[in-house]
Amino acid sequence: MRRSCRFPPGLVLLIGLLGAEAAESRAQAPVPVMPQPYVPRADGHDLHLEPVRLKPGRVERVPFDALAPEMRERVRSVAEHPTLSACGPQEEFIGRPEVYRWLLDHPDRTAQAWRQLGAPALDITERNEGRFGWTDAQGSDVVWETVHRADGARVWYAEGKVRPHLLLPVVPVKAVVVTQYREYVDRHGAKRMQHQTDLFAQTDSKAAQLIMKVMGPSVPRLTEQCLGQFGLFFSGMSNYLYRHPERTEALLR
Repeated sequence: MRRSCRFPPGLVLLIGLLGAEAAESRAQAPVPVMPQPYVPRADGHDLHLEPVRLKPGRVERVPFDALAPEMRERVRSVAEHPTLSACGPQEEFIGRPEVYRWLLDHPDRTAQAWRQLGAPALDITERNEGRFGWTDAQGSDVVWETVHRADGARVWYAEGKVRPHLLLPVVPVKAVVVTQYREYVDRHGAKRMQHQTDLFAQTDSKAAQLIMKVMGPSVPRLTEQCLGQFGLFFSGMSNYLYRHPERTEALLR
């Protein structure tokens, strides 16, 4: 699968992959175990037989009260006063929920798995204190961490600097990424999933004016496309491992 986002590399990182999950160290992160096969209930009343429509994310859905006090105001400042915000497409896919959650928790190993399959993927590295980061030769440096983890939702906070275009200088960025996901069992007994991601990004007004001047009004549309690529980063690998479970350990170890 060689789908790539046609967007300047720095801004791809800002709106595409900075939502990856901060997780435990490799030593504490075993590869997910194959689940037991699904067995329909005898009474025929299985839960979640039909997909549930996910509502587009809004700032009201950011769980500020659930955040640690030291992060709450930082997240609120970005989510309530973004320079750029966007809602990614809702995607439905087949995958094992426990594997999907594991991939969210290990973006560095997810990227490594894509590279083993021959697909281009950013080089994500685990940094100290459960944070992940990315840098490039143009001066970009972004670090992100999980600020909220719950059943059906993830919230990530990122800070750093990026060069969104070759004609632009390195600019400071802050971002909040919210992913909603649901799992359900279809009427054939197969586990299916839905997810959708929202972005709230903030930079200073001068940098924002430069970005709009160089890139024009296409920025929101391209941002949504890249959020779709962000979703594919996790859902595509989840689907591949569902279809090729024998490769799970080799790709994710």
